[in-house]
Amino acid sequence: MICPEPSRRRVAGLLACLGLAAAVAAAAPLQAAPTIEAAGTAYPLIETWRDLPAPPVAGRFGQIVDLAAAPDGTLFVLDGALAQVHVLDRSGRPRRLIPLLTAEDAALRWTPQRLDVGPDGTLIIVSAALAAGPEGYASRVDRISPDGRQLGRFMLRSAWPQPYRDLAVAPDGTLVLSRVHAATLAEADGELDGLPEQAIELRTAEGRLRRRLSPPALSQPGSLALAPDGRLYVVNRVQPNLNLPGGGDPRPSGAPPEAPQDGILVFDPQLALEALLPFNAAQDLTAGPSGVFVSRNVEVFALGEALPLYSGPVGNAAAGAADALALAALPDGGLAAGLSHCAAQALLLIDAPDRRPAEARWLGETGAPPLGGPDYPVALAADRGLALLQGRYAQAGAGAADRLRADPQAHAPQTLQRWEAGRPTWQQGLCSGSGPWRARDLAMDGETVYALDAVSLRRFDAGPLPTWTRVPLPASDLGPAPRLWAVDADAGRLALLDRARGAVLVWDAEGVELARWPAGGDAAGAVLPVDLALDGERLLLADRGRRRILVRDLAGRLLASWATPAAPIRLAAGPEGRVFVLGDDAWVYAYSREGALLVAWPLPDAADGAQPEHDDIAVDVAGRVYLSFARLRFESEAPAWSLRMPSDPIARAGVWVFEPDAELPPAEPGAAPEPGACLLRPEAEAAPPRGLPGSPIEIRLGLDGHCFAKPVRAQVLILLDASRSMGFRESLERSRESLTSLLGMLDRAETDLALMVFDEKARLLAPLGSSPAAIEAALAGVEPRGGTWAESGLQAALALLTEAPADPGARRSVVLVTDGAFDLPPEAEAEALRAAGVELQVLAWVNEAFEPARHLRALERLAGGAERLRFAVREQQLAALAAALSSRPAPEAWLATLAVEAPLPAGLRYLPGSARPAARYDAASRRLTWARGAVPAGAPLELRFTVQAEAPLRWPQDAVASAAYVDAAGSAGRLDFPAPALRVVAAVDRLWLPWTGR
Repeated sequence: MICPEPSRRRVAGLLACLGLAAAVAAAAPLQAAPTIEAAGTAYPLIETWRDLPAPPVAGRFGQIVDLAAAPDGTLFVLDGALAQVHVLDRSGRPRRLIPLLTAEDAALRWTPQRLDVGPDGTLIIVSAALAAGPEGYASRVDRISPDGRQLGRFMLRSAWPQPYRDLAVAPDGTLVLSRVHAATLAEADGELDGLPEQAIELRTAEGRLRRRLSPPALSQPGSLALAPDGRLYVVNRVQPNLNLPGGGDPRPSGAPPEAPQDGILVFDPQLALEALLPFNAAQDLTAGPSGVFVSRNVEVFALGEALPLYSGPVGNAAAGAADALALAALPDGGLAAGLSHCAAQALLLIDAPDRRPAEARWLGETGAPPLGGPDYPVALAADRGLALLQGRYAQAGAGAADRLRADPQAHAPQTLQRWEAGRPTWQQGLCSGSGPWRARDLAMDGETVYALDAVSLRRFDAGPLPTWTRVPLPASDLGPAPRLWAVDADAGRLALLDRARGAVLVWDAEGVELARWPAGGDAAGAVLPVDLALDGERLLLADRGRRRILVRDLAGRLLASWATPAAPIRLAAGPEGRVFVLGDDAWVYAYSREGALLVAWPLPDAADGAQPEHDDIAVDVAGRVYLSFARLRFESEAPAWSLRMPSDPIARAGVWVFEPDAELPPAEPGAAPEPGACLLRPEAEAAPPRGLPGSPIEIRLGLDGHCFAKPVRAQVLILLDASRSMGFRESLERSRESLTSLLGMLDRAETDLALMVFDEKARLLAPLGSSPAAIEAALAGVEPRGGTWAESGLQAALALLTEAPADPGARRSVVLVTDGAFDLPPEAEAEALRAAGVELQVLAWVNEAFEPARHLRALERLAGGAERLRFAVREQQLAALAAALSSRPAPEAWLATLAVEAPLPAGLRYLPGSARPAARYDAASRRLTWARGAVPAGAPLELRFTVQAEAPLRWPQDAVASAAYVDAAGSAGRLDFPAPALRVVAAVDRLWLPWTGR
């Protein structure tokens, strides 16, 4: 039984949800969890963090696109993501927000582009419509008072979106705008006027065109700035070479150039072109009392200097912004910069820009994606608080049609959030890549957080930037690139799982390696860990393929192991040595330090067709258990073979919080069943739970359970396309990652593996029966080269599987992983495989070499059916493939036979004929009995009967129903139902105060 999700912690002793979950909430705030006892603790669900609002907050920047300073030092920061202006004082303290767009603006998708501040403090903002209206595309210029009042507006129309790149306000109020790309079709007065494509425009405050500047040297004008001496500086872009240095001589050098050149154009106070100052790849400009400054990516230069005065953080790219650093000169001689970067959205204040190097103060918070939700959690870590990793996602639609989609290619970065008391308190950006290069796991030690991607580990303390970044390369031999899979931290040490090398690494808190040992096999047999957890001197490994947990010391010596009912996919270490395992059956299993199963409960999830993705588990110092969930609907808007990665709607996402509570009766799971056995969960309840003598009371006995598909012997040959085209669009890297996931899901006790690659010929890299570590090491060393002669690979695969030692009960399969761009479709070879009884499964990661008109139909014929062809596979698709490769279908029934006996305690009288389904009642022994045959899979059993109390009583703990059964796996057993919570009170005790618990 799954109880409703409460929003606050319940009053102790008020209600108990019998069995595995709890119900309940009262108005008390979340308190510290009680001390965990050695056994007998239940974990009721107390909160669900989901769809928390993210109201705009001044100083929490979504995307800084520009900033400007008023004469009194007030800072105005233009936020492109929130379509608002953040108002801050000179010290950077947030004051208020000014909204810019209304609901009427949504149709044309108005986007604020740039802003400046006039001498009277008026804000001038240029915005562009990204959608065309009846008269083409439009830009608009708004005049807004410092307190947010609209003072005026004029429109400019164009054949192209976003023609205006920047604006500046002269001391007399004249507006100076740079325009690129397209000729203006209509002016503010509505008249058509053909103009040169590139120009600097001078307009009145009302929008009337007064003058245009278009010298021969002008190419694509970008950012511009007016200096105190009246000179106008304009970024001129031609075809900049990003490998050339910046700098430039600010002094005029002869006559102005007649041909376009890359650099900074300088116009004298009369707006005659005075000089072009060489500068490569300039982005933003500002001018003030301290001079003229220019930005390029994350560097700030004083114009005329070859070296930057300040350099910001490095990373993959700016976070969806045209410029990484927007600049604004301050009236007191300081310099402000708005950083729009994958690491952070931040305001940088450089108080002394004449210092070398200059120092910057970081202010503000990252507000993109919104600090709420959580919208798409993909990993958790907990200790003194909770850290949450967001995946890449984007918003699609407008207005009521808005919905979030998991999108590995979204512009917004992954973020690391910190949560306290059910609310997000801070987030910082992670400069991670997409696909296989994404950030994938977190660890937390105290308040320090570590973020892991495929090749590096970063440590975060205070502030938005990592304290350090480490790449685990061996000192003596570079070998294959690492494929980091999981990380955990405890007591100043770190443990990392490197799947490419089949190794566990133990580091100290500074990233210094303390130990390294193979994770692949020893006395415990072949091991392929999928997750790990660090608990003092113990390291716990989740072996999904063999359904077990292994315990080792930090030097790698095996200390213990135990089987798990379901395959472990994630695990976490809790207080007092407890181990929490998230199984592939969506149940949580809690074990003692010695491996005794203490309690288990199902995830409180609705079956509405959405598929789980990236579930994770974490436990904090108080013993609270956190389960993140993301449920997707695999409905990519692009065709299955699209070059774009799948973008799937997020049906729901959040975090479940379970709190240890020794006052609730926990489940009694008994000894851990063997892998493959069925799990049974009994429960009982009385309705109503409190009554008077003579009143009828219905007793319900519930029995639920599930059985696992039983694995069979399987021989699986992985056939990997290693041709040159697999190097396009990360097809090979994505293939490697998907195969790494698939290997961890296969049943290792019953599956023999081999790895073969092909380009213009086939090569066997790991023979049938190879260890998982050997398969992964061979995968890590594959490089793309040559043509795509898939027929050679399929021929060699057929020969290998048909010549292997006979195993009449084994299922034989080939998993072909390719980009589908075959030189010649190997359809005859695929038919030969199927004729020999070998199943062919195809995983395709297409790229630019894939031509749908030529290759799509051939790929479908090769697979032999759509059910055996998968494009851009997700985690859940891989899990289904793993089950198909090595398991029989799940049993149709979860119980073969069942007999239930329910003795009635003294004081209760059975009402004849009330049992549903019908039961036999023996009046002498006061006992009800039911006998059942097979119980279909997915059909929980309910037994109901009605009793009448003859006097005040409580249901005694020893008078419980029991069941003898044979499950679908053939295991015979016996279980007891918990005693229902029932109390019959005397008539004088009719007043019951529920909040007292008495």
